[in-house]
Amino acid sequence: MRRQPLIASGAIVSLLALGACATQPITKQPGKAVTPPPSQKNAEPVPLKRVPPFYPAIAQLEGIEGDVNVCFTVEANGTLSDLRIANVDFQRTQPTIPGSTYNPIYDRATQEALEAEAVYTMTHWKYSPAHKNGKPVKTSGTCQVIEYKLDK
Repeated sequence: MRRQPLIASGAIVSLLALGACATQPITKQPGKAVTPPPSQKNAEPVPLKRVPPFYPAIAQLEGIEGDVNVCFTVEANGTLSDLRIANVDFQRTQPTIPGSTYNPIYDRATQEALEAEAVYTMTHWKYSPAHKNGKPVKTSGTCQVIEYKLDK
């Protein structure tokens, strides 16, 4: 299981490890299925299109940061299915709303907003599917960590 962090930092999003998953690029010809080079007859899924996550304003204002680990299945056509939250780790830092105090209801709502945004973001990603003996195959258990960090 390969984890590649994707960071949402305030209004600035940094994409890490773009292309770091593959040793050789996957070639795509217009109108044809994605095929691996001859040297990659057995290859793992590789992200082709990454959409940066949105950092919900409520999380920024309440000083909530952390990460969401989203696991999914990469179908043989490269689309994602069975998206689910595998792990969530959030903490409250210094709140930026003057007079804001701890409220577990707000924290839970904020965490749910971050989880929903992470899953929504992943629905817009596109992958080159895994290949076995040169043929695209469905792969379960792929995970992506999306980190939310406040600008300091």
